Amino acid sequence: MIFSPTQWILQPPDRGERFDEALTRALNRPPNRHRPWGIAQTIAGATITLGLLPLFIWPKRFWDNTNLEQLQLETFLEWLGRKYGDEKIAVAREALEKARCSRWNRVWIWSIAAGVLAIQIYFFAQSGFQWRALIQMNYARHGLGFHALSAGLLSLGYFVHQVQIARHAARIRIFVDRLNEMLTASGSEPIPWNSPGLGLRFGWTLAGIIGVLCGAWWAIFATTAGALQRRYFLRTNLLLRRDLARLVNDPSINSKED
Repeated sequence: MIFSPTQWILQPPDRGERFDEALTRALNRPPNRHRPWGIAQTIAGATITLGLLPLFIWPKRFWDNTNLEQLQLETFLEWLGRKYGDEKIAVAREALEKARCSRWNRVWIWSIAAGVLAIQIYFFAQSGFQWRALIQMNYARHGLGFHALSAGLLSLGYFVHQVQIARHAARIRIFVDRLNEMLTASGSEPIPWNSPGLGLRFGWTLAGIIGVLCGAWWAIFATTAGALQRRYFLRTNLLLRRDLARLVNDPSINSKED
């Protein structure tokens, strides 16, 4: 066998273009994983488990989704740093780091939920393991002292969860503001902020009011927290990622040197 070298030079594919395409796909990816619960799922899950199931599931899903969001935004800033330089995006990167959620938030909520579960198990044992008595206690038909303690802790747990969502949204808003300051100073168009609001949506609020009328006054806190989490990830986060994907494909930004 005779080896005959050639003069062909194989050029590797443009890493910058592949990075842009991969980032665009990631930012436009629909939120299928850990999708927030809807009204029907919330009513069914909370009713069957006497208010406990959402308190155990929602904080974990919120943690997973915010971690994914953090990764996507950090990758976007890495791309932007190649265009404008790391110094110009330093303030936005610092704001994003401050928006990182603490794992202790879900620990506190799970601790509250565990306290509610302990109260319900104790009352269930005291009532002679009667399911009817346990259900009546949860809806203020029996054992009013236990009901006040259980419902109070449930309300606290959902309120804490709502507060952590609102705080996270406020911190991401600061990140967007810092990013827009840099974009405006560089002559690029800023991106809009779509606030999730307070979680007051007609269907969710109506479900909460019905729960209160049935004796489960923790329901209004549950539906408000559920509506806020769903709106943040299916509207605020989704629109933010789409706007960032639009920036990745903006010719005025891509014309800058990597």
